[in-house]
Amino acid sequence: YRLVYLLRTHTAEVLHMDWSRDGRWLQTSCARCERIVWDISTGERMWDSSFVRDVEWASWSLPIGWPVQGILPRMSDGTDVASVHASP
Repeated sequence: YRLVYLLRTHTAEVLHMDWSRDGRWLQTSCARCERIVWDISTGERMWDSSFVRDVEWASWSLPIGWPVQGILPRMSDGTDVASVHASP
């Protein structure tokens, strides 16, 4: 193996990550409930999540995002749900 990119943007430790079915995209979430989507071909963060609106994810472990909308209770700080798993 060899290092290709360092993906640095989160402000807390990364807790979850999922790959797109085609391997082009990586999404991560951290302890501060930040969801970041990365373009693996360039190592760039995608600031506009509409680019990945129709992406098929191989799995979904992030406790935030459209497939798990509503899982967190109102006024949650993000620590109420430690893990999820959704598969197509």
